[in-house]
Amino acid sequence: MTKIYETPYGNVHIPIASPIITVRTSGGFDSALLLYMVAKTCVEAKANAIIQPITVVRTNEDDYPSWHRVDNRPIVDGIVESINQDK
Repeated sequence: MTKIYETPYGNVHIPIASPIITVRTSGGFDSALLLYMVAKTCVEAKANAIIQPITVVRTNEDDYPSWHRVDNRPIVDGIVESINQDK
């Protein structure tokens, strides 16, 4: 199954036929929203897919710019917990 979300920027296709769905979250709004949309679609379709979020914290001092990415594990955990309550 694929659910299509229509947005002002184009359609977003969320396929949930895979047994494992991995979403790499960077700490930004777009990846958090994608994770939410995948989880919500799985709940609506009663899919048994395992959602596997991967969080990223950049710590390499040679990276430009010199700031570090947000540790977004609490945000990811909150999204997954919220969606699991809807099951």
